Amino acid sequence: APGKSDKEGPSESMKEEIKSCEERVKNLLEMIPPKGKEFLQSIEHILEREKNWVWWKRDGCPAFEKQPFEKKSGQAGARKRKPRWRLGNKELAQLWKWAELNPDALTDSDRVRMPSVTEYWKPLAEDMDTSAGIEEEYHHKNNRVYCWKGLRFQARQDLEGFSRFCDYGIEGVVPPELLPPDVRAKFNSKPSEKAKRPKREDARGTSAHPKEPQVPR
Repeated sequence: APGKSDKEGPSESMKEEIKSCEERVKNLLEMIPPKGKEFLQSIEHILEREKNWVWWKRDGCPAFEKQPFEKKSGQAGARKRKPRWRLGNKELAQLWKWAELNPDALTDSDRVRMPSVTEYWKPLAEDMDTSAGIEEEYHHKNNRVYCWKGLRFQARQDLEGFSRFCDYGIEGVVPPELLPPDVRAKFNSKPSEKAKRPKREDARGTSAHPKEPQVPR
C-alpha cells in the first residue's frame, strides 16, 4: 500500500497469494456481459486514483491548488455523445412501455382474477386418471406451490371440499365431477372407522364414572 515501508507490508508468500487472487478476480470481472472488459478498466482506474487519496492523507491533507484551465482550440467542437447503458431486459422494457401507454392496465380488476376451484383442479384431476400414465415426478400433487394455491382457493370458495383434505389428502379436495368413475368411488367411500373411534381418555372417563343404578321407589 502507498505510504508504508517494506517491513510493514505483507510477506513474499502473501504477495504471491494476493497477486493470484487479483488475477482471478480480474478474469471473472472481464467475463461479465455485456461489456466486462470496459467494466474491469473502470475498476482499475478507480483503484489507481485511490492511491492519490492515500498519499494525500499521508502528507497531512494539504490544500489543493488548481491551475487555471486553458481551453484548447481543438476542443471548440461539440463533445461526442457516449452511448447510453440500457438497464433491465426486453421484457421489463415492454412492461414499462405498456404502463406509459395505458396506466390503468396495472389496476384493472380483470388482471386480478381468482379462478374457480373446478377450473384450477382440472390438471390434478387429469393426473389422477390411471389411464393417463402420469409419472410421480410430474404429478401435480407433488407440486407444493400448486397445492398451496389450490388449498387457498378451496378455503375461500368451498369449505366443505376443503375439509376433505384431512381425510383424503390433496387428491380428496378435487371436485368429484372432474374425476373418472373409478377414482370418484375411491373418495366417495366413508373414512375408516378408526378415525371415528373415541379417544381412550374419553373412554376411561366414562368408565371411571359409571351411572348409578336407579332404585325404584
